[in-house]
Amino acid sequence: MVLEEPQTSNATGTPTPAVLAGECRDAALWVAPLRKPTDQAVEAGDRKTRTYAMRQRPSKLGLLKAHDKSFGCGRIAGFHPTCSNVRCLRCWLNPSSLDDQDIACSRLKHGAPLKASSGQGRWKGGNVRDKAKYDDPDSWALGGGGEEDVEIWTTTPSSDDGAVDIGKLTMGRILYFFEHRGNRRSAGHASDARLITSWVLVFDYVSAGVNRRRLPDAAAEHPAMILRGTQDPLIYPADAIRRHVHLYHACPCLENAERGGQAAPSDARPAGEWICGLAPDIRGAFDGANGWRHKHKLASGRGNDRYILIEHHHSIIQESFV
Repeated sequence: MVLEEPQTSNATGTPTPAVLAGECRDAALWVAPLRKPTDQAVEAGDRKTRTYAMRQRPSKLGLLKAHDKSFGCGRIAGFHPTCSNVRCLRCWLNPSSLDDQDIACSRLKHGAPLKASSGQGRWKGGNVRDKAKYDDPDSWALGGGGEEDVEIWTTTPSSDDGAVDIGKLTMGRILYFFEHRGNRRSAGHASDARLITSWVLVFDYVSAGVNRRRLPDAAAEHPAMILRGTQDPLIYPADAIRRHVHLYHACPCLENAERGGQAAPSDARPAGEWICGLAPDIRGAFDGANGWRHKHKLASGRGNDRYILIEHHHSIIQESFV
């Protein structure tokens, strides 16, 4: 049986004015400055204070590199003419800095292509709005509050016709989206042509195998992956998102059971602290009843978490990343 692809798969979702204003459920809109090397994360105070100064922010250098990698023409000033891409960093008047130091952030990205967003017309980042409700400050991004995982083009997005070069793809967990206005152009171009670019901030996944080779999970036989969240978040144009992927936390129940529920020597927490299992939900989602609660080491700075990439996850695009 051959399944026909929906005719609207390449169309984009059309958000309502209320959705764009951040009035829909789970929305979060805020403005923050680009992170400086001397900045310290703030985990106290109200939500505005915490999001304004959280560590998961792009730096000026990181955004400059993302602009150059995604839109740069490779021009060397004084030797080559300027290109026609208004977003090209190398053809700006000031290619070594950014005129605007603030970014407009959002948990949700509406107007996404239906094909790349599983027909939903939007992508969703971590639950930054309720980040103070979790045990660890980073759980909204690296633990229970983390949201959608996506496959992203690391180079200029290409057509999905024919074989896909997986070497040009990466996989990441969405933190949030942000918009930033670029610099002015060099002489000979309209000085006011400063376009706003929509970016996505992610932590990436890598294979858990030696030298990043494929490592099938012993039980499920799907690829085992590791979420990397200790380095700076990666920055890509939002348009580089190719599709949703699905990963599930590989609960370390067996690991703990094999050592009798005793904590590993490097663990400072009580024995059994890292065993996933039934527990009262701290956010009340189960109305007082027990629910399955995951324990995320990465969110508390205690180590890495493994995830299983579900290769049979239904998607309009079927090719596997690994």
